Amino acid sequence: MLLAYSDTGRLDRVLDAPLRRWTQHTVTAATKLVRVLAQVRENGVAISREQYQVGRADVAAPIFADNGVAVASLEIVVSAGEPLRQHVLAVRAAAAEVSSALRATMPRRRS
Repeated sequence: MLLAYSDTGRLDRVLDAPLRRWTQHTVTAATKLVRVLAQVRENGVAISREQYQVGRADVAAPIFADNGVAVASLEIVVSAGEPLRQHVLAVRAAAAEVSSALRATMPRRRS
């Protein structure tokens, strides 16, 4: 999840190394991973079905600091056979709430 919001230097370093295959569904082609990360940024959510473990689906959304930087993510793991729409909506909403709470607790910057 956080790789989708990383700077290009970090992404380049990840793509320069071989991508590990965890299952037959793991994205290991750099060009495909770049497309997937662009979709994550566009949709505000990462969905992974059986890419890390067979039978498992992950849904994650970014948590942003007050400066707009993704500093964490919120993720749930469910059965890969489950419909994910409701999980996507819930994770997005929860991550947005955490982002808002985080921004509210951060000290104000002086101009």
